[in-house]
Amino acid sequence: QGSGSNPRSSHLDKMQVLLSAFLIMALPWPVFSHFSLTWPPNRAGGSMATAGTCRGEDPKKIPQNGTCLWFNDGCMIGCNRCDARPQGKTGCNSSQPMEPTLPDRFRSWPDETMPNPTRHGSCGHAVGSNDFMKYHPWRAPGFAPVESSCGLAGGYYTPVNGFPGNGGYPPKGVQHGMDGRHMPESVRTFWSRGSHQEVAVSVNANHGGGYSYRLCPKPGKFEQVTEECFQRYPLNFVGDTQWVQWGANASSRTPITAVRVSEGTNPPGSQWTRFPLPACGGVLGGDAAGGSDVPGRVQAGPDCNRTQFMPPVPGLFGYGLTQCLYPNLEIPTAGLFNGSRLCTQGEVEEVKRLFNVNFIDMVEVPANLPLGDYLLSWRHDCEQTPQVWSACADITITDAPDMLV
Repeated sequence: QGSGSNPRSSHLDKMQVLLSAFLIMALPWPVFSHFSLTWPPNRAGGSMATAGTCRGEDPKKIPQNGTCLWFNDGCMIGCNRCDARPQGKTGCNSSQPMEPTLPDRFRSWPDETMPNPTRHGSCGHAVGSNDFMKYHPWRAPGFAPVESSCGLAGGYYTPVNGFPGNGGYPPKGVQHGMDGRHMPESVRTFWSRGSHQEVAVSVNANHGGGYSYRLCPKPGKFEQVTEECFQRYPLNFVGDTQWVQWGANASSRTPITAVRVSEGTNPPGSQWTRFPLPACGGVLGGDAAGGSDVPGRVQAGPDCNRTQFMPPVPGLFGYGLTQCLYPNLEIPTAGLFNGSRLCTQGEVEEVKRLFNVNFIDMVEVPANLPLGDYLLSWRHDCEQTPQVWSACADITITDAPDMLV
């Protein structure tokens, strides 16, 4: 048959992909994507000092015992609502009418290689095509629906995937489905009109994608903010530089080049930033890979021999603390998949130190913005999963110097 492809081999490859797809859809996969707003002070309780841990500086206080547990689950472009299902199918318009708007050069998860032998990850994907992330939020930034612009505790109104399931559980002491818009106000931050202000996020489980910051005037007593309101006040980023900083240690701050996106975004022309930390390669990206057997490398498993894109700092890549543990729990994720092993306590601490990192941007406060009280919404659209992470902070726009109250 010469050097051409073997029809029998090709047929077997297709059968393997179809079998993988069937198994992936049939299993109750946990979905671990978890990000946190760490600055300014916010209603989810995030802190730069404790970045990457899903906890604030005093985890005994609610909601600082689960700062990365505020999100919208099962949200896909072309849908009217989110439904908390891994595939986000229920509630979609028929035939998934919306196509991706994001240019491919801004993708955060270009490597969708299935592991061989097949391992089943925690991301809830169905491998129905060569581009099964096609309808996930980052593929059309800002277009996927959300149930709350400030996030829901546990990702949806009720538990859907069991415990710990897809990581969709609320902070202890917070009712599942609590709307972040109804949480007590955070420490109020005062921003001057026309000023440049720092904002920061961290990751506990990296599903790629990117984020935007928006404002909405504080509503009246019997009103609440809406996604449409936030879409009227998107903030621009300042320049093409952002920074990484480990914990609260300002001396560790390192500049990196940001990937800004304003093509194919919603509202039209709004500016987004691709999350700068690449996951490991393959469809799983290092998810629940456990302890590393590679000397000198914290990230575990063969997927971490490569990355989704170039790391911003040498060695800074991977999945996050859920490489070892469920978000904000001491329950191990490692061992879920063939080939992974439980992290030792020493390895857990190494992973914590690596991902105790903040990703800092500067945003521009419009000079013509009316004075008064606002909510700041950080919105992170994922690519590997059909999820949108959100958190809100209380901001006052003034003509006076910046301060916290």
